[in-house]
Amino acid sequence: VVKEELDLGVRFVQVSPKSYNSWHHRKWVIEQAVHASALAAGTRRRLYLHRFRKRGWSTGTLRSFLRAKCRTELPHVHTVRVLNASRSRNAPVFAFVDVDSAVADTLLARGTLVDDKGDAVAQVELSRASGPLVDIPLDLEAELRLTAKLFRVDSRNFHCWCYRRFVRSLIPDASAADEAAFAGALIDDNFSNYSAWHQRALLLPEDASEQMVAGELELVQSAFFTEPGDSSAYFYFRHLLDHCTASQVAEQVKVLTELVEVEPTERWPHMALVETKRRAGCSSSEVAEYIEALVALDPQREQYYREAFAMEKKE
Repeated sequence: VVKEELDLGVRFVQVSPKSYNSWHHRKWVIEQAVHASALAAGTRRRLYLHRFRKRGWSTGTLRSFLRAKCRTELPHVHTVRVLNASRSRNAPVFAFVDVDSAVADTLLARGTLVDDKGDAVAQVELSRASGPLVDIPLDLEAELRLTAKLFRVDSRNFHCWCYRRFVRSLIPDASAADEAAFAGALIDDNFSNYSAWHQRALLLPEDASEQMVAGELELVQSAFFTEPGDSSAYFYFRHLLDHCTASQVAEQVKVLTELVEVEPTERWPHMALVETKRRAGCSSSEVAEYIEALVALDPQREQYYREAFAMEKKE
C-alpha cells in the first residue's frame, strides 16, 4: 500500500508541483511507514490511557489536552488517537498514544499520566490491541533523488525543499557536506535560487570554523560580482556575518567598497556595505555617508533605509 501511495503521489507532484495537499500527503505516508516500522522494531510503544480524571470531554478536546498539557510526560508524542465507544458525552473516553520506548517505560512503571502541574489525569497500561506489527521498508535515498529530479523543473520550489529536509531528517547519517554541495550546484546554475541559499544557511553549523566561513564568503562574493542586483546572495551574506571573525568582517568592507565602485547604481551592494560597516565598528559619520548615497540612489525607500539602519536624517 505504501509503495502504491508513493507511486501515485509522484504523479500528483508532477502534475501540480506546488500543491500543498500533494506534498502533505506524501509526507504523511512516509511518517506512517516510519512509525509502523518503529513500533515493529520496539523503539516506540503504544500505550492505553483510560479512567480519565474528567468526564464529558469530547475526543477533540482530550486530544488537544494530551498534546498541550502533558508535554513533559509525552515529549514528541508520535500519534494520539482518542475514542468514545458509545458517543455519549458522559461516557468515558479512552486513548491510545504512541511514544518512544524510554517514555513508555517511565509511564508504565508509575501507572499514571500526569499533566504539567503534576496532577494525575489517567491510568496507563501497555496496549494489547495494537494489531499486527509490520516493518515497512522505505528507500529514502529514492525520495531524495525524486526531489533532485523535480528541481530540474523548478529549483526554487519551497514545497519540494521542505519535503527534502523532512526526508533528510529521517536519515541518521545524512551528510551535511553532501547536502551543501547539492545546494551549491543549484546555486552555480542560478545565483538567484533563494531556496538553495536558504538551505545552505540551515546547514551552516553555529560553531562553523573560520575556514568554513571563508569558503562560504568566496561563494557569496562570486554571486555579488556576477549578479550584483540580485537579492538572494545578500540575504545569505547577512546570515554569514553572524559567523564572521572581526578580520573577516573588515575584509568584507573592502570587498563591498570595491563592488559599490564597480556597480554604483545597484542598491543591494550599498545596503550590504552599510550593514557590514556597522558591524565592523565604523564611525557613525562614515556609515551615514553611505546611507545618504543609498537614499539618493533609491529615494522611494528613504524611510525604510533610515529606520532599518537607525540613522537620523542629515539637516
